[in-house]
Amino acid sequence: MLTKLLYLSLLLLLITGCENTEKQARILLNEAIKEWDSGNIKSAEEKFELIDSKYFYTVAGTDSIKERTERKQKYANKYDIRVAKEKNKGSFSKQVIDSIDDYFQANKIYPEDLASINLYEISANRQYLLLCNYEKALFNYGYKLDCINSDIEFNKNNRVVNNIAKSSNRKVFKNKIQKISDFPKANSTWGDKLNPSGDLPEKGFLAFYINTNSPEKVIKKELVNDVSINYAYDDFQNIHSKDFGGYWVGNIHLQKDEVKRVAINQSWSKARLIIDGAIVYEGGSDKEILIYLTKGTHRIEVEYINNWHTTEFSVIFIERVELLSINDIKTRLTENILGKYELHYAGIYESSSKDLSVTIQIKKSPKQIVLFLNSHRAVKWQISNPFMTDIRAIVYGSNSPGTTISGDINKATMILASEQRIGSSYTAIPRCNCISGHFNCSGSNMLSTKKFIERLSDAKMTGFSGKYSASSLPVPQIIVNERYAKELELHKNEVAKLREACKQKKDPDFEKLFDRG
Repeated sequence: MLTKLLYLSLLLLLITGCENTEKQARILLNEAIKEWDSGNIKSAEEKFELIDSKYFYTVAGTDSIKERTERKQKYANKYDIRVAKEKNKGSFSKQVIDSIDDYFQANKIYPEDLASINLYEISANRQYLLLCNYEKALFNYGYKLDCINSDIEFNKNNRVVNNIAKSSNRKVFKNKIQKISDFPKANSTWGDKLNPSGDLPEKGFLAFYINTNSPEKVIKKELVNDVSINYAYDDFQNIHSKDFGGYWVGNIHLQKDEVKRVAINQSWSKARLIIDGAIVYEGGSDKEILIYLTKGTHRIEVEYINNWHTTEFSVIFIERVELLSINDIKTRLTENILGKYELHYAGIYESSSKDLSVTIQIKKSPKQIVLFLNSHRAVKWQISNPFMTDIRAIVYGSNSPGTTISGDINKATMILASEQRIGSSYTAIPRCNCISGHFNCSGSNMLSTKKFIERLSDAKMTGFSGKYSASSLPVPQIIVNERYAKELELHKNEVAKLREACKQKKDPDFEKLFDRG
């Protein structure tokens, strides 16, 4: 009887011990999963290792092996070097990838950062390296690399150098990346007078609008998402455009050191951009600036004085965008879009919205489309796609810096930014007249734009939308079929005849003036 009781006691202790062991292993596994999900992968790995060595024979130990394997596989996929090589195919980024490969061959590990690699002509190319985003994976799985912006600047500067260097008498300029320390400090800013309390919004900008004839009086103060203003004559707060002044102040917060591209868009006016008290720009023209900013918070101030009957101004921190040549756009459309699709085009001269936005309202379509957007001035294109029309790509171009794209855009949709305008039409059929022998047309025939964008693919342009100034456009506004194209061709020929007739009025023949037949 005593032996039986002893046996049962030992069995109970064994069961209790197993339960405690299983419980401890399960707690450790849950902690490992929590650590991994929060980004503490090294700490999570230590816990997985402990489970593997101490609790291998438990159920939780078996679950741990499966959980760890699946997580490491997903992690490895994110840092697959094949993804980096597929994404970075530019002239400069290929140099970076080759240098990373050389480093790996020599050291059997990937570099901690790009400062460790031996890049060809590194002194000349250091500014482009600053534009690359690099992240090494744990466990030596690979790395992430994004040198798109580097390729943009590298190609742009080399084109400029090659073109200008043809003339030995001309000085070569480069669009260099600059630092705050490169610029002079402002003695004072408008904020000293207009915002003495130093108010700053959590997000966006605080805008102060004034009449420059009485600059000490704030006519309106408001919170805005970004620095932009657009109106004509005295259509805003009764401030005539020629007397308009604006001051914007806000902070930008960076999680890491970055090179930011700043686009300044203006007409007859003068502006000053101040970052952390330094005058980064002062002048009266369109401008793009590359500025290197360190991790943390940076104070942005913009001062603006207009001098024209219309007011149009913006300062935008543009997302990293690769500017493509027409041939590059054609190649990407050809290689990446499968099946049949149609081309839809929307063109304007400028936005009529105060914030420079233009909403593109996509109509329902059973077919895939490629959307082309063109503007003369910088605009903020906002895509509205309520019917979920399949937009395979959006191609956009502008004469001015600062144009952006946002809205209902599928992650699979290619966004292609052109380094030049895409077409030139904001009217389908121009309005023409002859006054005292001078022939003038408002707008242009849409046929030239149709032919231009159809050369970029095997598809046909079946939709057109356009207006000189707009806050929104339906797409398509006009269905372009063969019959409509023929009408445009006939109108084009008619305009040519009218132009010639107008020319005759400008230079009449005295002998034949009275001959009417």
